[in-house]
Amino acid sequence: MQFLSHSRQAIERMGWLLLGATLCAQALAAQPVKNKPIAPAVREFIETTYGKWDAHNKGWRTDDDSYAYHVCDVTRLTTGDGPRYLLAMCGNFVDTAQDGAATSAPDSTGGQTDLYVLKPTGDGKGLEPVIKQTDIASGNFGNAADVSIQQLGPHLYGFVIEDGVVLQGYVETGRSIWLPRPNKLVLAAKNIDVSMSNTGSDRCGKQPSACEEKEFDIKPDTASTDEVYPLKIHETGNRGDKNIDANYVIRFDPVKQTYLVPKAVSEQY
Repeated sequence: MQFLSHSRQAIERMGWLLLGATLCAQALAAQPVKNKPIAPAVREFIETTYGKWDAHNKGWRTDDDSYAYHVCDVTRLTTGDGPRYLLAMCGNFVDTAQDGAATSAPDSTGGQTDLYVLKPTGDGKGLEPVIKQTDIASGNFGNAADVSIQQLGPHLYGFVIEDGVVLQGYVETGRSIWLPRPNKLVLAAKNIDVSMSNTGSDRCGKQPSACEEKEFDIKPDTASTDEVYPLKIHETGNRGDKNIDANYVIRFDPVKQTYLVPKAVSEQY
């Protein structure tokens, strides 16, 4: 069954770097799902798996857990085998040494992401995992990366994690894709670029022709009849004094169970 990251110029560059780091962390930090009801059975599964709701840390957690979890996204699907729920849980770091109060974590401390496909239990009174992938490291500054559930085929839904990193003036965000397959969740795309910029780096300051800012618009090709939609990517931006405008189509290889992502849209600094 299948489912549906001491000169004036140096100071200015450092200012942009700090601003970029803040914006990147704010933009990509996982946020609780809003305006989407959580079914009672899903809520019961969460409480059984993650513990009671911790109002102070705004997440479910046990007393000794280093992470407080919230729902990043949840979707109910109807299949030939009955209802299924896709559930993405995002865990943000909690400093238990401070009596459970959330504190600022080092930028190297990420969050945790757990992905589930759930089905009703045999007695119909609860939910249990059909397949799952837990303890996925993501995000930074103690926060998990953002996760969304998207339609990626005519009858296929998957999990899309958008993560980013800021390092010495380089800012980049990327997208990974997890697809439910018959017996497991597979990492179908490890990294597809979403945005890249090196304008705060020393290299850009010393070599203007190497300065670049790039954006990648990623959309599934819903006109396709393939089991997994190809991804249409439109790259725009600039490098030095030259504009960038390029298009790519990324197809899914059913044998390798992965998207065939070219280097041009999976580069990392």
